[in-house]
Amino acid sequence: MRETVAIAAVASSALLASLLQTIMTPLVPVLPGVFDASAAAVSWVLTAALLAACATAPMTGRLGDILGKKHVLVGLLAVIAIGSVIGALSTSLGGVITARAFQGVGLGVMALNVGVLRDTVSPQRLTGAIASVSASNGIGGALGLPLSATIGELFDWHGLFWLASILATLCGVAIMVFVRGGNRRTPARFDWAGGVVLAAGLTAVVLAISQWPEWHASVCAPLLGLGLGTLGLWAWLQLRTRDPLIDLRMVFRGPVLMVNLITIMSGFTWFAIPGLVARLLQSQDGSGPGLDLDMITASLVIIPTGLSMLLGAPLARRLIARFGTRTVIRTGSLLTGAAYVVGLIWMDHPWQLSIVAGMVGIGSVMIFTSAALAIVGAVPVHGTGAANAVNSVLRWLGSTIAAAVLGAILAGIATSYDGIPVPTAPAYHLSFILAAAAGLIGWFLGAFLPRHRPLPQRA
Repeated sequence: MRETVAIAAVASSALLASLLQTIMTPLVPVLPGVFDASAAAVSWVLTAALLAACATAPMTGRLGDILGKKHVLVGLLAVIAIGSVIGALSTSLGGVITARAFQGVGLGVMALNVGVLRDTVSPQRLTGAIASVSASNGIGGALGLPLSATIGELFDWHGLFWLASILATLCGVAIMVFVRGGNRRTPARFDWAGGVVLAAGLTAVVLAISQWPEWHASVCAPLLGLGLGTLGLWAWLQLRTRDPLIDLRMVFRGPVLMVNLITIMSGFTWFAIPGLVARLLQSQDGSGPGLDLDMITASLVIIPTGLSMLLGAPLARRLIARFGTRTVIRTGSLLTGAAYVVGLIWMDHPWQLSIVAGMVGIGSVMIFTSAALAIVGAVPVHGTGAANAVNSVLRWLGSTIAAAVLGAILAGIATSYDGIPVPTAPAYHLSFILAAAAGLIGWFLGAFLPRHRPLPQRA
């Protein structure tokens, strides 16, 4: 019973973190009118959180390994609560962007959850516990869209920040009270220089990719090159540091490398639900395939993404126990790829896209659970936090690439309807094909994973 409550407490923090990733998305179109700002300026409400998450997650993951994952997890929930209060009290766009940056730092909890479970849950229950956390990651993301849309329609956007601050506080208290253990420490020096260089490199890369459609290649290409060069310098320094921020030899070990590459693909397919399917549902139906639904209705149509993850978590646990992570991660990748093939053929009615969303949800929970277990089984206990942080950053990177690529396609292959650019059928067809290809690439990469790994044991 005690372990069950502890798992629920950790899963609640995963639910909150995934909620924060999407909770502001439906409000971005209305915020320019609220703050009398341009759409480009308002887009930083989303970009700030992503940049902060990518820049700090490797550092907070490593701090969890050194100081104790539970301590750092609770600290990050406190950062979310503080940032949310800042947002709730803000009356300017700058205040909201600052609040979102705080929340982005707090998204590092997604990298620490698995490590806390590894330190506190019995090996027999670890697969199910990680499946629950993986499902929570998806459920929060799916619920964030309709929740944000509903609160935005009925109340005021400040309510979203007050809600986040309350939930973060409750999650922190629950983890402090109900999670026993999770404070395993690893004597080591924290590599501050490595953290700063890595943060700079990741910030440049993510900023270049996310802003490519807005800033164009003349600015973003040099920025991307600078970021990649900085990451190359960081890697060179890490290989010569006694206590590196991230053990690159561990991260580039065969199974971990393949899992991380698959994670990039899963980040792409996961983002295609809010970035492609939701866009199709809300797009005006002038001369394209758009279904012209309002924001709340469109959000409800794709809710099967989260519900199927909830129902698919026990299935993923049983399949992993029976067939191993390799088979399940490949099956999940194939299922997500097949989902977008279905969407390519069926995009005329909301119920058809609900099926697509449900298939992606089941496939994603299989991928996320298998990936977490594969990493836990391949790295030592003292490297769990950093390894999972890298995996989280790569998932966000995959979603960032999807946002840039799909956004460019939908904006570039469009027609005008009542003076508003509307994506055409070929734009949606190409986007669905790319999302399906990402799933199939993940399936192919899974062939290079070991056929079966035993359940990880606590050291």
